[in-house]
This record gives sequence, structure tokens and C-alpha cells, in this order.
Amino acid sequence: MMLATIERIFGWSQPAFGISLLAAVLVVLVLLPGGRGWKILTSLRVTVWTLLIAVFLVFLGSLAQVHEGLFNAQERWFKSWLVIRHAGDVWWVPPLYPGGHLIGAVLLVNLLSAHFKRFQLSFPKFGIQLTHIGIVSLLVGQLLTDELAVESHMGFREGETKDYTEHSRDSELFFARETDADHEEVVSMPEALVAEKGATQLDKLKATVRVIDYRVNGEVYGRKELLETQSRLQAAVATLDSQYASADTLVAQAERALEKPERARIWQDALKAIGEKADTDLAATAKRIAAQPTVEGKLREELKKRFRGEMLDAWKTRGEEMRAVAERLEKGDLITESAPPSAATSDAGARVVIIPREEMKDMESRNTPYALIEVIEGNKSLGTWIVSPQLRDQQIEIGGQKWRTGMRFERFYQPFSVKLLKTTHEIYEGTEIPKNFQSRVRVENPATGEVSEKDISMNQPLRYAGMTFYQFQMGSDQRNTRIKTSTLQVVTNPSWLAPYAGCLVVAYGLIWQFLWHLTGFLRKRMGLGASGNALEHPWLPVAAALALAPEVWGLVLAVMLKNPIVVLACAITFAVRLLLAVMIWRGRYLAFIIVMLALPAVLAVPFAIFYHDMAQGWLGPLIAQVAAVVVLAYILANSKPARA
Repeated sequence: MMLATIERIFGWSQPAFGISLLAAVLVVLVLLPGGRGWKILTSLRVTVWTLLIAVFLVFLGSLAQVHEGLFNAQERWFKSWLVIRHAGDVWWVPPLYPGGHLIGAVLLVNLLSAHFKRFQLSFPKFGIQLTHIGIVSLLVGQLLTDELAVESHMGFREGETKDYTEHSRDSELFFARETDADHEEVVSMPEALVAEKGATQLDKLKATVRVIDYRVNGEVYGRKELLETQSRLQAAVATLDSQYASADTLVAQAERALEKPERARIWQDALKAIGEKADTDLAATAKRIAAQPTVEGKLREELKKRFRGEMLDAWKTRGEEMRAVAERLEKGDLITESAPPSAATSDAGARVVIIPREEMKDMESRNTPYALIEVIEGNKSLGTWIVSPQLRDQQIEIGGQKWRTGMRFERFYQPFSVKLLKTTHEIYEGTEIPKNFQSRVRVENPATGEVSEKDISMNQPLRYAGMTFYQFQMGSDQRNTRIKTSTLQVVTNPSWLAPYAGCLVVAYGLIWQFLWHLTGFLRKRMGLGASGNALEHPWLPVAAALALAPEVWGLVLAVMLKNPIVVLACAITFAVRLLLAVMIWRGRYLAFIIVMLALPAVLAVPFAIFYHDMAQGWLGPLIAQVAAVVVLAYILANSKPARA
């Protein structure tokens, strides 16, 4: 309630409120006299307490998955700034608790503050600086991913072309009209705006859309079809009741029950329910009870109730329509020509029945939202419509123009198109386990004139225009099973490289720091001088060039491959290697640099020799690195300290 009130008053979303709250706290801390705020920001206690709160958040969020579902729990607890108790929550949900984004932001501020306070720009501390930079990249990258990443799908049949993707969960209310044979104008409202149930002025539509009702999930059925199904089920129930219409039928039905264990179990449960002994000889028991008018009536009613319940439960598993009718029959709430009343007055809405359903909270299922809308042109109401992904597009005339309206999964139109050329669906023999799901697609971009064909498989995604296309599902068209279909999962994540960069930098920093201490230990055991002492030797520039050669080659090769991950990795390692080359040129820290260069050379050279086809010309640059190690070792053994 508190956050909802804030949103209504200020128009703030939860991220805006969380960021504003954090900024306000930081301002207060900065304004504290005597530098106390800065001490708090850089305090190790803040780090420890924040980590403890994060551990408790993980515990609560894991418990919440049982009640809220995996997707909802992740969104509410881990991808939020604040967790606020709602009506209906289990007893242990706190009134207010920091969400994953707020905890991550506090850790980030604490880490940056402590880093700047204790920052020392020195070569020996470079490994620690790298590790901190990597952790910051991971925190920032995860926050940006949660806020900016969008998952959608692109599903099509062989030969079909799509220039849009559809959101994995969110829907939109849309109005569309054709402008020519190949183009259409679309006006849409996101589901979040529809859920507010307000009135929205759509300028392009030149009308106001008022959302009267909205539900996150529900089923739409034709009233005529429901009435026909209800009639069939009522006839089946009547036939069942007729089998227990009188005492004379009890013995015959008891003999039938002996043929099936499940029917015999229902009989025995019914006998126990009326206080009779459930003998193994049901026929004899039925004959005995049939002679007792006060008892046989109770038994017949109990049997009808139990067999009717079994029948209704079986119908609920035979499709959504049968389920809907069975649920209403179970409650005695029959469907008629006028009940439940039609919510809408126009088009399909006047002929359908809407049955609300519980929100689907797992990762695999999709909700089917629906809304009751009213379209107002000027001061005149044009009518009400029911819109749902289960209903076909409905026609509406606004300002003399014909529009189509409906609700569908939110679309993201792209400046390029993708055509499904061929699908390959292979499974392991004798099983249903996928062996190879592969889609051959053609990508056409009119803006650049690019036309290319790509293969997308389970382990080989397509990266194009800032999006990643993964092979998601394979199937067949519902109308013609000979036509194969493919569904691609499309992820748009502007910060997708951040986790790779963060992990790489952290790993490099930890290796750097470990080797620094190892080199110091070995230097002391060997009785060598201080590592930072500058040395003079004419071959130092040569050693620097040899040490830098592999990274130059790697960066050039990465750019030629056009693989963003490889380019990122080579750029990071090139920057570090450039620092090492500068130190070599200056004749400093040579013992440590020898270890840093020798370790990857020892690991990589044998690989480049035995797998030279895969190494793609890496043997030459690696030999240059080995030569750099040899030259540096010679310089270290035959050099003199530089002049002050």
C-alpha cells in the first residue's frame, strides 16, 4: 500500500523510488559533520551487515518460491529494490525488506567508497585493483541486466518470414489498420498500463480507451459451445444417477463394482461414510441394505455423490472447455443463454463467456490476460469489447477508419526480417531426448542491404543487431503436421558482456596477486634483490616488444573473427600486457614478469604444437613470448641497477 500510494502521488516506479531512497541516504551521510558519513560508507561493518541481509534475502526468496512461484519470487525478491508485504502473504513475509537491487547497490557504493579511500596506484597492488574492478563490473552488469534485458520469442513455420519478436510473458492491447498492401499502422498499450484500469487518450487513434476490467489470466469460451458441452455432461450425470434410482438397482451395481477395483473402493468408502461395515462381498452387503429403507436411501445418495465427483474430476482433465463446465456443474452454477451475462456489447464479446483463472507463476507457463474496454470518440461511447489473445481480432470504426483491435503478446518490431528456411529435428534413437535442433534462417536488412543465411542450433546461437537468437523449441503446425515449426528465444541485453568482463578481470587480478606473492617468496629464498629495483640493459626494448607480440596478434585475430567475447578478452589481456611491456622497458619487476609470462607459455606452447590446425597461427607469437622469458632471465642475471 505504501509503495502504491507513492506511485500514485509522485508517479514513481519502484526502481525510481529505490534509487531516490539510496541517493537521499547518501546525501545525509555526506552532510554528517566530522567525516562520520565517509567513515560509515567505507566501513567494513557495512559490508558484513549487508552480506548478512543478503543471505537472509536468499533464504526468504527461496521460501517464497513455494508460495509465489519461481518467476514471481525472482521478480519480487531478487529483481526489486524493496519487498513490501501484500494482503494474503504468508505470515513470515516482513512488512518491508530491501530487495536484491537495493542490497547490490549498497554493496557497490560501499566497495567503491572503500576502494577510493584506500586506493594506491602502484604496480604491486595492481592485482587487488583488478579484482575490485571485476567485482564492480559484475554488480553493475547484473543490475543493468535485470533492468534492461528483455526476453522474447520468434516463432514461425518453414517458409514464413517475421520482422518482430513477441515478449515471453507481457501482453499489449493493440489497434491496427492497413495503410497499404505491405504496411500497417499500429497503436498499442502495454499490459502494465492496461492493468491500471484507467482512461487513456490515444492521439493516433483520435479516441479514448477506458479499461473497465482486467485480469492477468482467464479463459474465453463461446457460449454456444459451452451450452452444448454442458448438455452432454448433464446427460452423463443423469445416466449415472439413474443407475442408483431405486433400491432394486443396488445389487446389480454392487456386482458391477466387483469387476473394477476402483469402483469397489468407492463402494467401500460410501459404506463407511454411512456407518455400515464394508464387507468384501459387496453384493451380499447391497442385498442386505436394500431391505432397509432408512439405510438404502442414504447409501444411494452417497454413491451418486462419490461417482459424480469422480466423473467431474475426470472431465476436468479433458481440456479447458470441459474443465470450465465441470467446475460450474460441481457448484450447481449452470450456464444459460443469459448467465453469466456477456461483459461486452460489441462483436465477439457478446457471444463469449469469460472465466477467470489463477495467475500462472512458473517459468514455463504463459498467462492469458483479458480486458474489458470501452472506446470513446469525443463524448460518444462506441461500445465495449472483450480483448484476449484467445479471441480473433475484432473490427471497430473510429473517425471513419476501420481498425482491428485485440490483445496479444507484446511485439518488438525490428528493422530486419528473419525467414525460416529449414528445420532439423533429430532425437536419439529409441528416446525422445533431443539430439540436434537446428534452424536454417535467412536474415535480410533493407537498411544495410545485408542478406545472409545462418544456422541456429542448441549450442550455436545467432548474434545480430544487439540480440541473441537461441534455438528454443521445435514442433509442427497445428493445421498441417507436415509443416514444421521452430521457436527462437531472443534475448536483448545491452550489458551482456559485463559478466564475461567481470569474471575475466577478477580471475586475472587473483592470478596476478597470487603470482606476486609467489615471486616474492621465491626471490627471498634465492637471495635476490628487491623486485622494484630498476635495471639497465640494451635488450630491454627487445624483450618488451617480444612480450607484447602475442597480445597484438590475438587482438588482430579477434577483430577479424568479429566475436565480441573474444575481442573483449583480448582487449583486457592486451591492456594488462601493455602495462607489463612498459615495466619491462623500464627494467622493473622483471622476476615477477618472468613468472607472469612463463606460466601461460608453458601451458599454451604444447597445445599450439600438437593442435596447430586449431591454434590458427598462434605458435609463432607464443615462441616470441618464450623468447621474451629467456631474454628477461638473461637480463636479470647479467644486468646492473639503473642510475638514480
